[in-house]
Order: sequence, then C-alpha cells, then structure tokens
Amino acid sequence: MAVVTEFIKLKRSPLLWLMLFAGILTPLLKGLQLITGSELATGTWAWFVAESQELFVLFTITALIVVSVMIFSMEYQYSTASYIFTSSISRLRIYIAKMTALLLMICLMFSTAFVAQILFGSLLLPERISKSLLNHLFLSTLWFIFSYFLLSFFMVIIPILTRQFTVSAGVLLSILVLTFPIHYWMYIPYANPFLTPTVVTAKMLNTDGYLFGSYYSGISINLAGIILYLVLLSSVSLTIGIIRFKKMDAIS
Repeated sequence: MAVVTEFIKLKRSPLLWLMLFAGILTPLLKGLQLITGSELATGTWAWFVAESQELFVLFTITALIVVSVMIFSMEYQYSTASYIFTSSISRLRIYIAKMTALLLMICLMFSTAFVAQILFGSLLLPERISKSLLNHLFLSTLWFIFSYFLLSFFMVIIPILTRQFTVSAGVLLSILVLTFPIHYWMYIPYANPFLTPTVVTAKMLNTDGYLFGSYYSGISINLAGIILYLVLLSSVSLTIGIIRFKKMDAIS
C-alpha cells in the first residue's frame, strides 16, 4: 500500500516525464548529429554507443539527483508531512516504499535509454549493431541500474537531513561538480562516486569512442573493488538514512 501511495504521488509530479526525457535525450542528440552530418559524428555504432553513454550519464545523474531529492522531500514541499508521519504506517515501511519507487524510476530511465539507443541507431546508422556491442549495451544497462540504485542510498541522505529540495539538490550537484577535477585529472575513479560507474562501462566497451578517451585509457580499474566500494557506501548510507528517517517529524 505504501509503494502504491508513492507512485500516486509521482504520477502527479513531472518526475516521471523527467526520467523518460533524461533517458531519451542523449541518443536523440547523437541522432541529430548524424542527420545534420556533423563533423563530430563518425557514423559507427561504436561511436554512437560510446558518446551516448558518456553524455547520457551526465543527464541521468542530474535527473536522478532531482528525483531522489524530490521523493524524500515532497511531503514538506506539498505540506503532507503531517499526514504521512502520523499515519499507522511505520517509518521503515515508508522508507522502503520510497526506495522501491526510486528503483523503479531508475529502471525506467535506463531501460528507456537502452531502447532509444537501439532505435535511433538502427534508423540512422548504415550497418546493423554487432552482437558483441548489443551485449555490451545490455550489460552496461544492467550495471547502471545496479550501481546507481546503490548510489541512490547516498543521495537520499541529504534530503532526509535537510528536508529542503533546493538545498539538497544544490549540495549533491556541488559534490558532483567539485569532485570532478579530482576524478578526472588525478585519475581517481572513487573520488566522484556519481561518475565511478561510467569508468566501468568505458573499460567494458573501448575507450576510443569516448570524449574523455585519454582519461579512460589511462586509468585501471578493479571491478570487485568498485563493487565493494559502492556496496559499502550504500550500506553506510542505508544505515544513516533509516536512523535519521525514523526521527523525521511533521515539522519542516
């Protein structure tokens, strides 16, 4: 029942359309490059998938930050906190319902991107996508869903603490921007957790088609280490999030 309630609230907000738009935007832009004959477009599937995924992550991170923050602050934005926090539903169930709704939104966004890349690429590129590249696209989609769901536990801590949409979104976007130089120039894939999953997909595919190809080719990764890093980060975030969420009240 709590999950259904969360989805009813999401249907009344523009968040659902934001996730769909974030999923389709980059493949659409890459398709427009092909249609207009841009000199930046090489017209190959490797280029199309690589640049789509690289730029796509920046749009999806922003969308995911907005959605994560909104899901955990909407009661205060819409003045419904007094209802939800005085109902018979436990705080833990509400937290689980919100994270379940967030997981389904993440699945929707990355699945939309997967379909959009295949659709636009098939319509505009001269050759068919290879089985190996299609397999990479499928596996990277699963990886993005897995890794960004883990990271969402970290993202929701800020709105749980501040209860403010603008402040929370500003803090998370600041972390994304301020840690990027360390992530990029110092070759530390763990410095910016929002971009860590992209390193994995770049190494899975090939670094040649990426805008930051020199960065990806110069960095080595340990997949088990990255998974452990994400799991530990999400576990600590989950513990803090539940503890703090149980202490939230109806006062903004």
